[in-house]
Amino acid sequence: MAVPLIPIAIGAGAAATYTAIEFIRRRRARPATQLVREAIDSVLSRYPAAQQAGQKRNLYVVLLQRSVWWEKPRFKGKNPRYRPRSRKPCFYVGETGLEPERRFKRHKRGYQAGKGFVRDFGQCLVGSASVSADQAKETEEALARELQAMGCGVWWG
Repeated sequence: MAVPLIPIAIGAGAAATYTAIEFIRRRRARPATQLVREAIDSVLSRYPAAQQAGQKRNLYVVLLQRSVWWEKPRFKGKNPRYRPRSRKPCFYVGETGLEPERRFKRHKRGYQAGKGFVRDFGQCLVGSASVSADQAKETEEALARELQAMGCGVWWG
């Protein structure tokens, strides 16, 4: 979601405008980050074997614009209990062998973009965790379902 560059006060320079916009972005992302952190901790506590040594995969969570619920019928179908007026965020949950930041950049460029949820509606990476390769798919779905139970809209897989 693009935030328009609006001067905060008459005579405010570009630096002041940029600082104010970054403050607004961080303030919006904080509740989403806390929700994701709680969900990740909850899932990993139920899957202790997922944190063992061995081949690692990365779970990652991307904050999506809430407009994805209205514009993508498949997202709406996967989240029948989501209520957009509740102001709860929407997320994309994925798993990868790459670093989460690198995978997010690939999504945004349209490379291996899947259904295009992250490419078209992705705002920022809000959480990640390392898990064993054996339980990566299982923990990905568990994390997505945990976020759905918290009232968020989620796409995964």
